[in-house]
Amino acid sequence: MPGMNGNRGVMPGPPNALAAGVPQPGGQPGASPAGQPPFNVVQHTEDNWQKAQAQHKVLLQSAKRMSSVRTELDALAKLGDQVQVEDVIKGAGTLVGAGFAPAAVAQLLSTMPTTGGEALQAWIEQQDQQVQAGEAQLQQKVKASAIHRGITAMASLHVDHVKGQIQQARGAVPPQGSPPMGGALAPTPQATPTNDEENGE
Repeated sequence: MPGMNGNRGVMPGPPNALAAGVPQPGGQPGASPAGQPPFNVVQHTEDNWQKAQAQHKVLLQSAKRMSSVRTELDALAKLGDQVQVEDVIKGAGTLVGAGFAPAAVAQLLSTMPTTGGEALQAWIEQQDQQVQAGEAQLQQKVKASAIHRGITAMASLHVDHVKGQIQQARGAVPPQGSPPMGGALAPTPQATPTNDEENGE
């Protein structure tokens, strides 16, 4: 069965899956206590990417569960005023199997009419309206999360590229006291004609 936050029901689903997202480590970047390592931009961008990836995964799982709600709602709606309490309970069991919290599903079922017919049909329609609003909000979050995930991925790739260039440049710099790189490319003495060669040898 569908479920929504509100006075008339609670949307079953993973606790805080949409409201809180993924738990974030405490503290702000660059605000480490004294004695902690200095801010590392490479690690920071990698952490951002990992967090965005995890949060997007949670949202996709929520969208999958919402799809299960839609399937059950559509099946119940087709029954019209012939729908019975047993039909709703059967659909609720399917949602628990799909990963919804049993306690949340039970709380939702406690709000439905105790008899079938038109009263139960109206309750299902009410749940359907709430689910539609929830689906719209969830889709917005999924889209925003996908964009954020892409941005953090590009930032991580860019930092890795810059890091590689810096390491490459450091590896090409000659040790202190060595001649500049240009000198290594200059012609060697063997490449310069000698006096004997100029005399025809």
